[in-house]
Amino acid sequence: MRLRAPVLNPGKIVACAVNYAEHVAEMASVHQRVGGDRPAWLMRFDVFLKAPSSIVGPADAVVLPPVPVAEGREIHHESELSFVIGKGGANIPERKAFDHIAGYTIGLDMTVRGEGDRSRRKSYNTFTPLGPWLTTADEIADPHALRITLSVNGETRQDVDTATMSMRIPAIVAYASSVMRLDPGDVVLTGSPSGVGQVKAGDVIDTSITGLGSMRIRVIPGSDQQV
Repeated sequence: MRLRAPVLNPGKIVACAVNYAEHVAEMASVHQRVGGDRPAWLMRFDVFLKAPSSIVGPADAVVLPPVPVAEGREIHHESELSFVIGKGGANIPERKAFDHIAGYTIGLDMTVRGEGDRSRRKSYNTFTPLGPWLTTADEIADPHALRITLSVNGETRQDVDTATMSMRIPAIVAYASSVMRLDPGDVVLTGSPSGVGQVKAGDVIDTSITGLGSMRIRVIPGSDQQV
């Protein structure tokens, strides 16, 4: 049996930026290495959109886009606790946020580093692996007490507890829904912990989150042929 992504065609993917303090600190050295502007606003919490067409499932691979690779751009992994909206709404108060969540899943927010709009650099095809399935909200007593781990070729890179999240899930739901209506099926990525790093063709990414399962994702070279 080949598992597909637990959400195939959401109206939108809402992603959180700058939600772990240690990740903010490590990004200073990343920006120095890869170049690109680092205005003050880029280092503050906010939300942005990723293309739903970037979603793939736990049995799929991350395909490296040929143009950024040819330009020598670094492509990084970011493993994130993610949730799916079950009950839509706008201007949702924090006290009711959990009533709007259908369940949780693992999300990989793959990223081309360097200059350019955040949404574009994170929206290449296959840049949002989701899975391995949707764990319903009633099965997770506290989403802020989960361990996120990620390794590349057996080398541990990310190992963080969601308790260290700066903006917690009720605040994320309240803020995002004050900007845009959240609809059933929308996916929300809660932000990357520290430990991000480059991946190359041939790498194997293993990531897991307590209670949500694990995914093994291959990284393969891309092609500029039309599909």
